[in-house]
Amino acid sequence: MDKRWKKVAAAVLSATAILLSGCMPTQGERSAKQADLPQIVVGSDNYEPYNYIDKNGEFTGIDVDLAREAFHRMGYEPVFIKIDWENKDTYLAEGEVDCLWGCFNMTGREALYAWAGPYMCSRQVVVVRSDSGIEKLSDLAGKRIGVQATSKPETIWLDRTDARIPKPGWVYCFSTMNSLYAALRKDY
Repeated sequence: MDKRWKKVAAAVLSATAILLSGCMPTQGERSAKQADLPQIVVGSDNYEPYNYIDKNGEFTGIDVDLAREAFHRMGYEPVFIKIDWENKDTYLAEGEVDCLWGCFNMTGREALYAWAGPYMCSRQVVVVRSDSGIEKLSDLAGKRIGVQATSKPETIWLDRTDARIPKPGWVYCFSTMNSLYAALRKDY
């Protein structure tokens, strides 16, 4: 009896797999359907591993995959263009992009944009050189701080609205995280 049920189950699973494989669109069919979709221009910057341009010059990363899937479900074909994140509002206002997609914190900006909602929670971290002697946040008082321009850390360090954040000596704003890390490695 046990062998008979296994054979029946295997036959049902095989038939289901055959039926489903006939219903699934091929890659070519998916591409053809996507080519018929209206395009939406998505502005993004380079922020690995979330969004970046790979060695073939194509946008890739976690955010890119999420955006493609979300837009396909809404009936759009996303077209990604690299933007200078500092000028994101200008790109939107002038219609060069239809929307932004990237690691962009909603907190404190709720009324500035039409948000789709958060898709992940993140936290701010401090990176220091291992030989810096900095062990806790309060050790940053009077020190040179580097942040990415237009980011949440820039707001945190410059607005000084949180009593837990020490007053730095200087806050340097970099246009990319790569520039920021290069400055840290060179001990600027």
